Amino acid sequence: MGGTLAMTNTASHSGTYSGLVSFRTAAWGSARQAVSLENRKTYRVSAWAKLASGSDTGRIVAELTIGGTNYYRTLASGTINSAGWSEIGGEYTFNETAPITSARIYVDTAASTANLYIDDLRAERIETNLVANSGFENGTTGWQAAGASISSSANDPLFGTVTGRVYARTDFWSSARQQLPLANEAAYRVSAWVRLASGSDTGRIMAAVTVNGTTQFRTLATGPVSASGWTEISGVYTFHEAAAITQALVYADTTSTTAELHVDNFRVVPLYTVVKNGGFENGTTNWTTIAGTGSASATSPHGGSYTGLVSGRSYYYSSLRQSVSFVNGQTYRISVWGKLASGTDTANLVAQIVVGGSTYYRTLATGTLGTGWSEIAGTYTFAESGPITSASIYLSTAASTADLYSDDYTIYPE
Repeated sequence: MGGTLAMTNTASHSGTYSGLVSFRTAAWGSARQAVSLENRKTYRVSAWAKLASGSDTGRIVAELTIGGTNYYRTLASGTINSAGWSEIGGEYTFNETAPITSARIYVDTAASTANLYIDDLRAERIETNLVANSGFENGTTGWQAAGASISSSANDPLFGTVTGRVYARTDFWSSARQQLPLANEAAYRVSAWVRLASGSDTGRIMAAVTVNGTTQFRTLATGPVSASGWTEISGVYTFHEAAAITQALVYADTTSTTAELHVDNFRVVPLYTVVKNGGFENGTTNWTTIAGTGSASATSPHGGSYTGLVSGRSYYYSSLRQSVSFVNGQTYRISVWGKLASGTDTANLVAQIVVGGSTYYRTLATGTLGTGWSEIAGTYTFAESGPITSASIYLSTAASTADLYSDDYTIYPE
C-alpha cells in the first residue's frame, strides 16, 4: 500500500530474503498483513528495518476496524537508517471501546519516503503473570513465610538457577506466600512446579482471600507431588465471592505432609472473559432476551447475589443473549451454570456467528439441566472459512420451555 512490494535477497536481517517496499508515495507506504488481534490483550511486537537512504523514525502500526470505523495504533517505534538493520520493538495492550473485528499490521516511517527494507516482523500475545519473582531468582523477594522458613536453593532447580525452598514446615499449610491483586468474578490460570524432599502427597495451589473482613481459603488447583521429580499443578479458577476481595495471599502447600517443599515457576495469569456481566450482578446490563422475559433474580443464585432468569419462555430457544467477540482459529474454555424451574432437559450454549455475510450456529458446550445448579462446560475451537465479523451467545434447551436460570458465564481464550 502506497508503494511496490517485492522480496529481495540484496539485503536481509536473517535468512536469504527481506521485504522491500519501493516507490513509496507517502510515509505510510508499507507492506501489510491481516492478523487476529484481541481487545484487552497484550502483545510483544518486533521488526527489523532499514532505509535505502537517510534516517527516520520507524513504526510498527496496527490498523484496526472497530464498529465499522478504522483506527491506527502505533505499537512500537524506533530510529532506523541506511547504515544497517535496526530493531523496533516493545509491548502494547489494546484498550479499545469495543471488539476488534479485523486488523492489519505493518511497518512504516514518520516522514521519509525512501525505499524501506523489512525483515522478521513478529507479533505475539503475551500473558501477564501476577506473581513477582516467580522462580525465586531474586531470593525470597516478594514472598513471605507462613509456618515455615523459606529461601532460594540451587539444589535441582527446574527453571533458571534456583528454586524456592520451604523447610521446617510446622503443618501441611506451611508455605511461601505472596500477596496478589485478585478480583471477584474474575478467572485465573494458575500453575506451579512442585517437588517434595521426601514422600508423596497431594499438592495444592491455594488462595487465602479476605471478603467482608473474613478470610476464606480457596483451592485453585490440585495434583500429586512427590520426591521422585518435579510435578506441575495447574488449573483454572473463577472467584465467586459474596463481595469484593480486599486481600489475597496465594501459595502452594500439601494436604497432609510436612516434608520440605520446593516450588518453581509459580504463575497466576488473569484470563479475559469475552462475556460481560456474566454473573448478572449488574442486572441484565449487556443482555437481551429472546422470546421471553429476562431479569436478574435474587432467588438462590449460583454465585454472587443475582442470577439470570428467563420466564414465560415461548420456545426451547427462549433465552438471554449477549453479543461477544470471537476470533476464528482461537480455542475457548467455556463454562456456564444453569437450572430449570421444573423438569430436566439437555441444554446447549450456542454461538450465533456471521462469517462472510452468512449466519451459522455453533454448539460450544452441552449438558443436562435439572432443578439444581449444573455446570455446562468444555472447550471449543472455531474453524471457520473466514473471519467472524459478529457473534452472540445464548443458552438453549432441547425441548423444555420451563423457566430457565443461568449464572456465572465465563468464556476465555486458551
